[in-house]
Amino acid sequence: MSRRRPSSLSTDEWLATEEWRAIDGFDGYYEVSDHGRIRSWKDKGARRPIRRAVAPHLMRPAPNKNGYMQTALTHGGTKRIVTMHGLVAEVFIGPRPDGQVVRHYDGNQLNNHLSNLRYGTRKENAADSFRHGTFALGEVNGKSKLSADQVHEIRRMLVEGRTRRDIGGAFGISHTNVNSIANGETWRHLAVA
Repeated sequence: MSRRRPSSLSTDEWLATEEWRAIDGFDGYYEVSDHGRIRSWKDKGARRPIRRAVAPHLMRPAPNKNGYMQTALTHGGTKRIVTMHGLVAEVFIGPRPDGQVVRHYDGNQLNNHLSNLRYGTRKENAADSFRHGTFALGEVNGKSKLSADQVHEIRRMLVEGRTRRDIGGAFGISHTNVNSIANGETWRHLAVA
């Protein structure tokens, strides 16, 4: 999916600004644009041998289990599953540096326009998530075993002097989880009551 067209440009003017580049390793049969779109030059009607089409056709990526748009590229008996943001960054920014990820700067993982993508560390990516409010904290996180009310109750019990092992048993969590709450390693976004 691409970035929304600026209201100052007609659709034709906006599409005229789109830059297409060939994807390495596919003999010119696939191209990706800085708008976050991909097209194929393969003739849809040809079986073997593969022929180059007269005009390209846009491919339709689909979301993967993490919500990122992806598609499959095939050529010469090989199949490569690619994410749109990874492909746009690789082709237009360059190879991804070791230890870095592709960041969606605006937090919209469907916006694969080059202007929205940057390389950065996982820490920078997490900071982006906090900045645009997409980081799943507390009970919004699907892996959370506790609610905010339960965390407040755990903190109250700690102040009363109950042991961490007893508190953990009461809430079905380990004493090390209680320790993490007590030390502010987890649930630190909740104000201490």
